Amino acid sequence: MANPRSINLFELLNGQDGFYILGKFPSLNPQFGTGQFGFSVSSAGDVNNDGIDDLLIGARHSPVGSVPLAGKSFVIFGQSGLGAGGSFDLASLNGSNGFVINGASNNERAGQAVSSIGDFNNDGIDDLVIGSYALNTFEYRVGGVTDSLTSIGRAYVIFGRSGGFATSLNLSEITTDQEYQPGVSETVNLDYRKGFSIRSLFDNTGYGQGLAGFSVSSAGDIDRDGFDDLLVGVPGPSSRSPRSTLPGEAWIVYGQNPNPRSATPFDRDREFSRSLRVTYLNGITPKNRTGNSVSSAGDVNGDGIPDVIVGARDANSNAGESYVVFGGSAVIPGFNPLRGAPDSTKKTVQLNTLNGSNGFRISGLDSDTDSNGPDSGERLGWAVSTAGDLNGDGFDDVIVGAPSITNSPTDQPDTATDPNQPGKAYVIFGRASFAGSVDISSAAALSGRGFIIHGVNGGDGVGFAVARAGDINGDGFDDLAIGAPFADAGSVFGNAGETYILYGSSTIGAGGRFNLADLNGSNGFLLRGTFSNDHSGWAVNRAGDVNNDGVDDLVIGAVERGTSPGKAYVMFGNATPKVDLNGGDAGVNFSTTFVIGGSAVPIAKPGALIVTDANDTTLRGATVTITNLLNGASEQLAANTAGTSITTAYDSSTGVLTLRGTDSLANYRQVLQSLTYRNTAAAPNTTTRTIQIVVRDDGIHSSHSAPVQALVALRAMPPGGSGTGSGTGSGGSGGSGTGSGGSGSGGTGSGTPIPRPPQPLKLIGTNKRSVLTGDAGNDILLGRGGNDQLSGAAGDDRLNGGTGNDRLDGGSGNDQLRGGPGRDRFIFGAQKSFSEEQLGVDRILDFNPKQDQIVLDRSTFRVRRQPTVAVVPTLRRAQTSVAQITYVSSTGGLYYNANGVAGGFGLGGPFATITSKAAGAALLAENFVTQP
Repeated sequence: MANPRSINLFELLNGQDGFYILGKFPSLNPQFGTGQFGFSVSSAGDVNNDGIDDLLIGARHSPVGSVPLAGKSFVIFGQSGLGAGGSFDLASLNGSNGFVINGASNNERAGQAVSSIGDFNNDGIDDLVIGSYALNTFEYRVGGVTDSLTSIGRAYVIFGRSGGFATSLNLSEITTDQEYQPGVSETVNLDYRKGFSIRSLFDNTGYGQGLAGFSVSSAGDIDRDGFDDLLVGVPGPSSRSPRSTLPGEAWIVYGQNPNPRSATPFDRDREFSRSLRVTYLNGITPKNRTGNSVSSAGDVNGDGIPDVIVGARDANSNAGESYVVFGGSAVIPGFNPLRGAPDSTKKTVQLNTLNGSNGFRISGLDSDTDSNGPDSGERLGWAVSTAGDLNGDGFDDVIVGAPSITNSPTDQPDTATDPNQPGKAYVIFGRASFAGSVDISSAAALSGRGFIIHGVNGGDGVGFAVARAGDINGDGFDDLAIGAPFADAGSVFGNAGETYILYGSSTIGAGGRFNLADLNGSNGFLLRGTFSNDHSGWAVNRAGDVNNDGVDDLVIGAVERGTSPGKAYVMFGNATPKVDLNGGDAGVNFSTTFVIGGSAVPIAKPGALIVTDANDTTLRGATVTITNLLNGASEQLAANTAGTSITTAYDSSTGVLTLRGTDSLANYRQVLQSLTYRNTAAAPNTTTRTIQIVVRDDGIHSSHSAPVQALVALRAMPPGGSGTGSGTGSGGSGGSGTGSGGSGSGGTGSGTPIPRPPQPLKLIGTNKRSVLTGDAGNDILLGRGGNDQLSGAAGDDRLNGGTGNDRLDGGSGNDQLRGGPGRDRFIFGAQKSFSEEQLGVDRILDFNPKQDQIVLDRSTFRVRRQPTVAVVPTLRRAQTSVAQITYVSSTGGLYYNANGVAGGFGLGGPFATITSKAAGAALLAENFVTQP
């Protein structure tokens, strides 16, 4: 059985593979029947600081009490066993398991957009942002006449904190309207300990064109000051509205710990506004709706500084555009390139000046002026997101949705999409240099630089939502999620919606295109909506690891239609189990020889077989298959299951040995290690047999391991004399034979060759980015210039990254790692359980805590995303520490505690020694990160 290519969302409702959340509040406004729970979805980061990721879901049309369309957002704290019954009841939120965020005013629509923003105020706890349509006012009375300035749009930043929250947080506790002095009132921030709001600028049109908070996202730490930054979309009203006269924009709001000291709220607000550092990314043409979508782009150009991406879905007559803006001095306010000194708290960047050195433009293809007729534009930039590092080349990638929306999907869901266009998405691979624009006109033009994702059926709206899904199958590559909320889920349920999951890989998008119809379970899968008009896939996003099993989870919004309140689905990630037949040797396959007429031979390296599963301690079954069965029932596979709950059944007609039963990884390893092959045919076919092994954990997806193979060569018994004789083989011991007669001289046997030791490699890169991979020998890898990726594999290797931001992975063996100048990452972990003998103890020769990181693979190091770290003076202290990672300052040794929260190392131990560290730089917990 293979991994499934499609899954119905209702299959998630078992608590083991995921759960659903039903909205509670239909809208009080007849025009908006649904509360639109699930309109926006996101990870909340770890907002309560308990070490587990939390969930954030917006319901922008929900009423608050009797106030219609005020909007709500829901924070659900992650925990082991979350959703165990198959659902989560929002009515159970009590402050200890999550809380509700309430909008304050009619038509505020709080929850229009939601996102985690990292640690904005640098207190060590993640924060979040809520976008809304809130009305901001400045009202004054002059000569008995009242006049006012207004704007629409507000983004609320809410600070995380340790421990629980109250059951609900009213946004009016953060920002409200207050009278400044008799006759003068204004919208002001109230309590900077809880958070604050960023508001659209006042204008004199009377229309409040801003809509700040229409889209929101983390921007990463663009100015590298230790405070995470915020990205706010300010697109203005619909381009069809006569009120729309501006091109739209996006704001980078730089993190700080707001602490205005003025006496009154109004003076505090002005003090805060003056100190707030902002970069304004200005759109190009009126009515483009620049900022309708925004996202961190990761580090697309590999310079070590986060970048951002901004969508302008109505640009170029609805063809749409998106803009990737590189982080750095060109965008950071307070940097005067002429003086090299602080200059201002505000800065403006015109998006029409992007030229490849400061960013680039992606322009949509089909507009509403082409032969497809009015409103047929593909609307590229409707949704934008970082894609993570999809292809594992060390650069972050971006994805842009182009769903071919024709009418407002909120108001007219039946006619929202072009029935002739299924929608698509574009992935642009990161690299060190770009031109000012990226050619996406064809798969050939994009090949090697990205790829086009093509939808299946006209009107599906593929690309309406796009997101980095995290690594939901635990293979080390980031994955993608793409929403198609108008798809008919297999032509059964109209507008049930679909979500497509694409697994990242080193070959993803080869040839410049990927057809979603080609999903097959091994390269990704399809999630089908449950009911008609569910519109599942309206919003999709990485949820973080909300069930604390070490693998990323996914959240999907389904806004529904009519009077239904909306719902959301959480699908748990499932790490694909792995098998390695030869242990610490290079590769995962094994080769052996069966001597015809002899005993059965093991099909894994004796004592070396490894079975791992990053988020499960048990397996449910395995299949062992002779893929080229040539002697029928004469060929046999067998395994010893003594002392386990595993049963075996061998089908001699197909050559398949089936293992069944839920049992531990250790017991499956024991049974698989005992696997043997035998052939009893009188004259066997001597073609080399291929024996394939697959294990499974019965997760709803990613449950079957990639197949590994044992190659079994069939050889004749070495000839012997008529009596007892011996001979010398060409590469080892001779054959021997036993007869009934007297002694004989023996024959020449082929013997077993003495293995030659692997020869060392010396690989030297270029001054550009190089990817160098060693072999089983003691190799030397020199990266020289560029952002290199060096992998030593087996052996005691020497890796030197040279200049640039390099990734160094010594593999097994005792390796020497030198990053060189730049922000380097030292990778530890071998996609297998921790073993000092297999992993080795590497030496890091030049670690700089101010910029370098140690990356721990969670398949080897069972730690949280941010492991606990202790710095101790002696090994004796390390042996009693309860920290997951311990650094012994007197020796430079790094130790892994596999006991969880108990002291000692358990099955852990040493894995590296830092022999030279930058002077005066302390090793911090922030120097350690994890990867799936």
